Amino acid sequence: MTPMVRPVMTIAALALLLGACSNGPTKSEYAAELRSTMAEVEATNRDSSADPEKTRVALADAAEQLDLVEPPEELADEHRELVDAVRDMSGAIRLLTDAREIAETDPKRAETLTRRFAEDDSFPRVEQAVTAIREAGVDVEL
Repeated sequence: MTPMVRPVMTIAALALLLGACSNGPTKSEYAAELRSTMAEVEATNRDSSADPEKTRVALADAAEQLDLVEPPEELADEHRELVDAVRDMSGAIRLLTDAREIAETDPKRAETLTRRFAEDDSFPRVEQAVTAIREAGVDVEL
């Protein structure tokens, strides 16, 4: 090995080791990525609030986009809960849209679906996950 190759290989090995020990993005990088992701989702789904099915699709899209965001290692659990809860919100809204579709033909089933929607815990879970992320020092509004 030439005298120059050994230091270069050592530096490359150290860089790889440091990269492997990384805790992921910083909290400010994570916050910026969350804001950017949510802005994209909102821009794509601006008119969804009037239609439960469009809202459901927008939430499913948001969950998929949030799932692509890499959190800092110390926020991995909170981020996973946020993604799961948003995905579950989409499923809860599916209950409501299904209830609306069958209300005239099967009112008892529609009532059951509406009750399940009302009892769903995904909405407070999203709030809890966002609160935990904020309390960890991530400046983000979701």
